[in-house]
Amino acid sequence: MNLIFKNIFGKFLKGKANKNLNKKFKNLNFPGISLRKNSNENIGVVQIKYNHLEKTEFVDLIYSITSQAYEKNAGILFFPGGLQYVLFPALKENPRYVKYFTENHLEDFIKIFSKMAEGFGMNIFTGEFYLYENDEIMKCGMVFDSFGKISYFYKRPIEKLELPPIYGFNNFNFAFLTFEETLMYEMSKLSVIKGANVLVNCSIGNISPYRYCEYRGIWSRCQQFKVFGINATMVGETPWGYSAIPSGLYGPVEFFKDGIIATSTNLSGTEIVVGKFSLESINFSGLEYGNLNKLMKTLKL
Repeated sequence: MNLIFKNIFGKFLKGKANKNLNKKFKNLNFPGISLRKNSNENIGVVQIKYNHLEKTEFVDLIYSITSQAYEKNAGILFFPGGLQYVLFPALKENPRYVKYFTENHLEDFIKIFSKMAEGFGMNIFTGEFYLYENDEIMKCGMVFDSFGKISYFYKRPIEKLELPPIYGFNNFNFAFLTFEETLMYEMSKLSVIKGANVLVNCSIGNISPYRYCEYRGIWSRCQQFKVFGINATMVGETPWGYSAIPSGLYGPVEFFKDGIIATSTNLSGTEIVVGKFSLESINFSGLEYGNLNKLMKTLKL
């Protein structure tokens, strides 16, 4: 009887939450289609100060960030990983938590980003998040197109070493790497061999006890392989420890001063950074494709 009551009460609360969310969406102002001005060459990356927010507050945050990116003429926007812990905090990588989030909050989590992408006519990457499937935790990431539809979705077990498929957008090929993978020369090289010209770190727990470790990881790969780089982080006291690592856009030092295209100026607050990627400004290095099979076999991919 108690289980039946919990199920009924849970459905009641979820229905009420969905109603509140839909009401919240109706009160938001979005530009009309004729007013959209986003440029696909402008890349936006988000830095967020970690804080727990209720669902409607979370909507306000994502709306405010996307609105600012829209005003800066961004065509695609990259959020940091782990935003589900802003919406619904708990112990990281806890299977019971991830299962509960998947069953009770994932639908709204997806709906929020879809609504923002459609409302502002902007492509949006959610940042990496966890979901529960087939009795295991999966690392996932989604890109919503300017119509609010999912245009890219990767999913891989947290314990398995593998590269997700390359995501193509406006002549750019994005490879989504975890923090650990950005520090592995082989994984970055394999991504570039497979066609990536932008290496992205929007992973969960994108922090390190070593200052600028993640920034240097992406930055150094841009120098080695003559590609672009994106790093999106949460700052402040996060579920993974304290972070003061900047979000930013990077490229080879031969073409960009200090290898930096754009970076956050405030290491302790929320900020939207927008910069321009231009393939004409990059001279890609010629990697040896003959070692691809050997490298994949070594990494067991």
